[in-house]
Amino acid sequence: MAKMKREIFSNLGVTLTLIERHVVCRRVEDIIVIGAFCATPNIGSQFLTYLTTLPSTFPDVSIIATGDFFFGARGSNYGFYASLDCLRLSGWIDMWRLSRGDELVWSFQSGRGKSQPDHIFCFGPISRCLMSVDFSMTELEKRLSDHAPMLAQFES
Repeated sequence: MAKMKREIFSNLGVTLTLIERHVVCRRVEDIIVIGAFCATPNIGSQFLTYLTTLPSTFPDVSIIATGDFFFGARGSNYGFYASLDCLRLSGWIDMWRLSRGDELVWSFQSGRGKSQPDHIFCFGPISRCLMSVDFSMTELEKRLSDHAPMLAQFES
């Protein structure tokens, strides 16, 4: 799988040394799944730039990008979603907003900070197969994690 990640990165012709260790790529049947943990705004910005190049590089491939993208609503500030507009403009579909509109769920809670930095974006045929998307709040309630996992169910 590391070979696939290197191949995707090299096909894009971009230098991703900063984010490469924060990104996992897996092929599941005919779908590429990309998971990310963007711990800083700089890593988040590089990751979003990387994602915007994928639709034109792999136009016929189903891709799911998921994880903590660092950007998302904070408190009641929807402005942090503006950072994600580059994905929608390049053809990605925000599966949460498609299914739930502007509903906010505080998927990250640490101290007094609350935000929704966790996302699932899809590109290609898979984006038409979403059945449901939600957060599992159990992990937050039981303090097993400071993030609530986002769960998506797709038609097969």
